Amino acid sequence: MTENEEAKQQREEAQQQLTVQNSSYILVDYTIKVKDTGEVVDTTIEEEAKKAGIFDASRVYESRLVVPGKGML
Repeated sequence: MTENEEAKQQREEAQQQLTVQNSSYILVDYTIKVKDTGEVVDTTIEEEAKKAGIFDASRVYESRLVVPGKGML
């Protein structure tokens, strides 16, 4: 097996391990930006909010619970 083939196989195996099943519970951090301008409009990361000038001291910045397949986000 060549190095490229081995690397490809390792990537595919890693991808399979990262696949999330429906009804799994996962915690997600995100930063949402406007595609055209790069403006940050929402984030779960306090440092990103401060950097973007959208920090709100009354908000709790933490990962959000997501349940794939249940319409929860």
